[in-house]
Amino acid sequence: MYLIAYSSLDSVLRHMFWSFVEGILGIGAVSVFTILLVHRHLKKYLFTYFEQVKESITRILAGERSMAGETAIDESEVPEIRPLVETILELEKKYIDKAEGMTRMEGELSVAQAKAKYDKLTGLYNRSGFEEKVEELLKSEDPKGAFILFDLDNFKRVNDMEGHPEGDRMLERFAGYLGAVFRKGDSIGRL
Repeated sequence: MYLIAYSSLDSVLRHMFWSFVEGILGIGAVSVFTILLVHRHLKKYLFTYFEQVKESITRILAGERSMAGETAIDESEVPEIRPLVETILELEKKYIDKAEGMTRMEGELSVAQAKAKYDKLTGLYNRSGFEEKVEELLKSEDPKGAFILFDLDNFKRVNDMEGHPEGDRMLERFAGYLGAVFRKGDSIGRL
């Protein structure tokens, strides 16, 4: 059995063109809707956490100690991002620990440097601190000054007869007298 139909070619081409246009418009509408939906979900579920992580890192670098990213781990609806946030928080904690350790070490270093320059008993410069101060003064553009050396007569006898605690008290008193007589800018040391 044969079926035969006759149609003008113009109407067939016109129907094909409009079918093609409708198909392209439909595909375009579905594509735009899909892109908007994916963008909305990425922004809501993924980019929000990246923004929190970025803010947390910025706060840490600014010296603040806020762990804003911890809430992102607990509330994360995207399980794939959880390891990233946990890693960044771990790095954040290590950074804070190292920064605190360096600050503590700087303080200890300055205390050690001060102790290395001063005599523990009298509070005056010790030999190395005094020599460093004298070298500094001699290297200045206009080195002026006087070097005065005091020798405590019979000091060994005081230590031997009265004991070292009495000798220490005598040194402390003498250092106090020197501090009272000399100016603040003068360098006084115990050699």
